[in-house]
Amino acid sequence: MRRTRNPHTNARRSAIGACGLMLLALTAVAAGQATAPASQPTGSSGVPPLQLEPLVPDAQIVAAINRATQSLGSGDYRRPKQTVAGRAALALLTVYEMQEPPSPDHVRWLLAQQDATGGWGHGADAPDDYAGWTDIVSTQLTVSVLRSADDAGQDIPDDVFTKALIYVLKSQNEDGGWGLTPPGNLPFRVRGASHGSATAAALATLADCPIRDDELTLDRAKAIAKGLAWLDSHASLTPMPGWVWGRPRQQQYYAYALQYLGRQLGQRTLGSTPIRQAVVQELLTSQAPDGSWPTGPETPQETALAALALVMARQPVLVNCLDLVGSGRDLAPWVRWSGSASWQALTPDDDPMAMAEAPLLYIAVVEEADLPESWWNALYRLAEAGGTIVLAAQTDNAADLDRLAARLAKLLKHWPVLTDTREHMVWSADHTIRSADRPPIRLIGDRVRPVGVVLPKAVIRSLRTGYNDQTRPAFELMTNIAIAATGANPPAGREPYVWFGPPPEFATAQGITVARVKHGGDWNVAPLALRRLSDTLAAAMSVGVIELDPVDLAQSPPEAVLWLTGTTDLKVTVTQQGVLKTWLAGGGTLLIDSAVGDEAFFKAASEMLASMFGEGELKRLPADHPLITGDFGGGVGSDLRTVTYAPAVTNPPPGGGAELYGLEVDGRMAVIVSRYGLTSATEGTPAFGAQNVSTPDARRLGANVLLWALSGANSLP
Repeated sequence: MRRTRNPHTNARRSAIGACGLMLLALTAVAAGQATAPASQPTGSSGVPPLQLEPLVPDAQIVAAINRATQSLGSGDYRRPKQTVAGRAALALLTVYEMQEPPSPDHVRWLLAQQDATGGWGHGADAPDDYAGWTDIVSTQLTVSVLRSADDAGQDIPDDVFTKALIYVLKSQNEDGGWGLTPPGNLPFRVRGASHGSATAAALATLADCPIRDDELTLDRAKAIAKGLAWLDSHASLTPMPGWVWGRPRQQQYYAYALQYLGRQLGQRTLGSTPIRQAVVQELLTSQAPDGSWPTGPETPQETALAALALVMARQPVLVNCLDLVGSGRDLAPWVRWSGSASWQALTPDDDPMAMAEAPLLYIAVVEEADLPESWWNALYRLAEAGGTIVLAAQTDNAADLDRLAARLAKLLKHWPVLTDTREHMVWSADHTIRSADRPPIRLIGDRVRPVGVVLPKAVIRSLRTGYNDQTRPAFELMTNIAIAATGANPPAGREPYVWFGPPPEFATAQGITVARVKHGGDWNVAPLALRRLSDTLAAAMSVGVIELDPVDLAQSPPEAVLWLTGTTDLKVTVTQQGVLKTWLAGGGTLLIDSAVGDEAFFKAASEMLASMFGEGELKRLPADHPLITGDFGGGVGSDLRTVTYAPAVTNPPPGGGAELYGLEVDGRMAVIVSRYGLTSATEGTPAFGAQNVSTPDARRLGANVLLWALSGANSLP
């Protein structure tokens, strides 16, 4: 069955002839269509594309951070400050902006300032310090520094966090919020009524304290739930909710605490307002010309906290957690352990497009996940756009896991449940997981990336418990999955503020027929590559790709350009080689590449061609060949004498151009081979460690091959 890229017509379209191609090229150039879309793009299934422009340009955020650090004194954040809060704020700015652990000197000093109640006050060196003073803000900032030090391997006694957590739990007001100071430790409470900055500070402290006591864990969960309910019912960034003591103070701290709260508890919104966007817009608006956020004596501290909030806002979101069964924060310990990325907690009531803010979507599900139809549609769009869906099963039963995997694969359409995962990169992308430690997960996707993953309950239990020697394999597995899913080590989240949707599709007036070649390896890797190539062509000149059903070489292929790809060994039988050779002699054109630039695949393809046509017939194309320069078909091709490569390509070809090889059949270049990967790069989805041409150049190269095959100028010099 023929699958076309134009949803508006059922008419059968024929391939473009050489004369038509030349005329089309001249027309496209004359009309300026080389850079303009041929029609208004639409997303998959007719859904309008998501917003791709950032709400706040990242350059503005970086400029604001730079002005702030300059105002603090040439970025010297380690110099001593008088108060606990001031020292802690500057230490945290070092941690998050410079990606360095806290100074051991700062840590020792902060440890010495903990009060017998478990909280912190101004500190022994502060001139305005007096006996008995502690407050929630100083406590939160200190605990955050100490937790960062603990994560970095510094020795922080467990009872420090236990005492701090008990201090915060005892300070919670009946309405669920917190005030600045706890009851009972002063002659009168200072700003003791619940208000925004204190409540956000207390919640962040509760999230930071590593506690293994079951009773305290339950008390903490109840306190967090009540505190979040207070914030949601008093949803406001400016003015700060609950503040009744004259001129608002701690506004910059409140912005930081909300941003930190989002990172620790996955809180995405304040009421219905996205926290990250609101914090950034508020801070950029309120910054003074000298780079500070002036508050009087506390200006350095508040400036450091405002800059810290902006630094944290720039951290990409790695994973969204969709909670269907009351365990939506399963991945919080792993996100913290894995690095500096952030996470978000979602519910089915949220806009499903929120999932587009992170490359991984984690869903805690029962066997039949109860999701609105709009969410199921959005899951498919996320997968097409390069996202990965992780289903956290509430069972270890193999049959139940199989059913979940089958349902997910049916939703994803293009990717199957993998039957052999022994060599998949989820076991080795960064951490090598021994066979004995591998849990019975289910994978949907291909060898390039995991598109769907089903995790058994045993893995979820380990992730929820926290990192230790027993849970280590689960944490390492999740990290490997994230690396494979995002194509980067450490795993990379989406850029902040950018909505990410599937590439637009374009209506096309004409099409070039293309078919993949089946063989004994993974010939269908990166299944959306031809669709993306079609979009590239259609955007430039209203020419798309008519993708035919895959060819198995049991009989002569149809009239089309054939694309032979894969990542494992190339397996084409002698009989199939004979069919292919006859077809090439009859005028066909074949493009071969390893989907991810695997050298073994290139070698196998070269050996196959040598057995079919003789040694030395496959020759490297010179840099001035028309296929590389684009000088064919009336100048319709792209100039590929300078191309870029994927980050994993450490030694690109000398000269910087495309490395292509060609093979003549009866004086016509019938076979084109790329040493570096084109298929996964053309699809444009993550491919960890791939030896690929960059996505834009892979699409231009693929377009050159298709247009070249039809131009009539396809011979070697």
